[in-house]
Amino acid sequence: MTINRRRIGEGRPVFIVAEAGINHLGRRGLAIRLVQEAAKAGADAIKFQTCRVDQLLPRSSADYAEYRRAALSVEDYRAIASAARDARIVWFSTPLDEPSVDLLERVGVPAYKIASCDVTHRPLLAHVASMRKPVILSSGMADMGEIRRAVAVLRQGGVSQIAVLQCVSQYPAQPANVHLRAMETLRRALRVPVGFSDHTMGIAVPCAAVALGASIIEKHFTLDHALPGDDHRFSVDTHELKALVDGVRCVEQALGSSRKAPVAAERPVRATARRIIVASEPLASGTVLQRARVVFQRPARAAERSRRALSSWEWPQIKGRRLACDVKSEEAVTWRHVGG
Repeated sequence: MTINRRRIGEGRPVFIVAEAGINHLGRRGLAIRLVQEAAKAGADAIKFQTCRVDQLLPRSSADYAEYRRAALSVEDYRAIASAARDARIVWFSTPLDEPSVDLLERVGVPAYKIASCDVTHRPLLAHVASMRKPVILSSGMADMGEIRRAVAVLRQGGVSQIAVLQCVSQYPAQPANVHLRAMETLRRALRVPVGFSDHTMGIAVPCAAVALGASIIEKHFTLDHALPGDDHRFSVDTHELKALVDGVRCVEQALGSSRKAPVAAERPVRATARRIIVASEPLASGTVLQRARVVFQRPARAAERSRRALSSWEWPQIKGRRLACDVKSEEAVTWRHVGG
């Protein structure tokens, strides 16, 4: 998958998305600050949520007023897109209805997110697919059959680049409900990049997702936990987002290679940490080597290893042999000493 020339998938750096959603409260200035702060924290992308509230909720809904206040205009999104370009961060959005897709197209959004609630919203999936742009699909509340159907609709509509995120639609989500191993099931079944849309508190679980192969991490983001709205209490703030980015990059480095071999940084330690055979007392030529006359110690200096000191691994090979020359107390035993 490629979004704004940013390659996403196995073997690539994890694509970290700050999920702003409607945490901008409908204020253009706050939305732009979210963009700028997400970029400063090191996120790769920031994502918003776009809807026509009457297409989403009845007026009797407890959430109606909040979503109505959070509506952004085409001009607002153009300002967001400009701010994202200036901050060098990818921006995109989750449309929750077909008119919102059309609005985002007018602005030039580079990709789309499908919310977990819309995995079964076939008309929206088909409309998004007709734009033929990369799509990230969240899978909260969905079983594999529903996910396969949604991916099929996107592919049939012309979307060639799809990623699927493991997600649990609980706010905040309990770690025991997260099931990160489901990412591997999604990867095998769908043959797409996979990731994790996180609703847990803190940053431990998304970092663990990276260790299990997530190519995308999405985390709710706010500038202030005290702002009105349910999302703010389980979102990360700027400092926490920076900690998440740093944690993810640390895990990426730590994953390294599947090849098992000493690394360069271990060479000095290897030279002084592994045991050698040392005389525990002065030993005269002809002495029979017995366990009581030697100790297995770490070399005092790396140079002793370079002088061919025998490893404790080689003790069975020299045990019971007669010394060919004298060995001083605390001197490392070599093949020369045993006539080897």
